[in-house]
Amino acid sequence: MTEEFKLHWELYYKRFPTNKIKADLKNLLTKYLELEKGKVIDIGCGQSPYLLDLLESSYELYAVDIEPVQIEYLKKRVEDLDFQINRINYSTDKF
Repeated sequence: MTEEFKLHWELYYKRFPTNKIKADLKNLLTKYLELEKGKVIDIGCGQSPYLLDLLESSYELYAVDIEPVQIEYLKKRVEDLDFQINRINYSTDKF
């Protein structure tokens, strides 16, 4: 990732706080997911609002992105939500 993209994502993180991203999210899968148990993998997750939305579910969550910067910002967003246990498994491996 270039320095310009790193700067872009740093500014994005600051401009769009985690609580705003979650508040604006319309996750169409939420009703279905409340009925099921299992695993959810977000490939190319970036700063996935979907995984953030599913932190309160019983799903095993997996975040995959080849850009370590995106994974680090996703981890920060999880911390922003003040979850005591990090319920997301992170990977920067290619899928």
